[in-house]
Amino acid sequence: MGGRGDELRLIGPRVVAMASVFAEHIGVLGDTVAEIAEEKAAVAGTGTEAFLRLPQSSEIAEVVDRMVRKVAAEGTRPQTVRPPDTGPTGWTPPHGLSAASAHLGEAAARRLLELLGRPPAAPHRIAEVLSSVRLPARLSHHRIPGAELIVDSAINRTGVAAAIAHARRHWGGIDHVLLCLPDHKDVDGAAAELDGLPVTAVTLAEAHLRFGHRAPEHWGRRNAASLTPETLAGLGDRVLVLGTVYFTGRILDLIGADTERLFTA
Repeated sequence: MGGRGDELRLIGPRVVAMASVFAEHIGVLGDTVAEIAEEKAAVAGTGTEAFLRLPQSSEIAEVVDRMVRKVAAEGTRPQTVRPPDTGPTGWTPPHGLSAASAHLGEAAARRLLELLGRPPAAPHRIAEVLSSVRLPARLSHHRIPGAELIVDSAINRTGVAAAIAHARRHWGGIDHVLLCLPDHKDVDGAAAELDGLPVTAVTLAEAHLRFGHRAPEHWGRRNAASLTPETLAGLGDRVLVLGTVYFTGRILDLIGADTERLFTA
């Protein structure tokens, strides 16, 4: 999750990269987005010499700046990375919302090399390795007998909208959407973006997850345990799978997707 109690904080990161902060883990990391941002910024410590972040709202930026000044090494000030102003030539970043975070990570890695006194990596080598990165369940594409899937761990309206836009650009249309969002996710926001699409709401049996939120009456409903590759293919040629990582991970396992290798060194 990130934050002052995270394992990274215990290690003492020399460089911290903060992606966009939003209302995830409400009630756990904080009760507001600002509180969550403050908690996440506290992952920095006295050994942190660089803190890079994606653009944030003025409120969030102020909270983050204040915390970094408080906990990081003297003189450390957050630096804003504004994609796509950074990135090696010849590299195509991931689709959707992951693109900005990929630019941020690449910039943070270059900064770490500087602090370690290492020479910068050759641009062609950076592009080669980054181009090999695969992100399962982050707008990942998969073929099964009878259908093609796009799987994304979108849990709020912004993420669902980005996934729908990506699927339409790639396919031209969407035959069916499988959505699994527990009550603490943005169910209403997702439903608003999915209006007009055929949707099946999926529930999980995990005891700590609740699925009492009222979904639109015309949506289909089923339990994740009942899904098979055959039932997925029966939904149409182009199936968009969205929801919490508990669900998207289950789907990747169900279809035998490769989740072991994330990149080629």
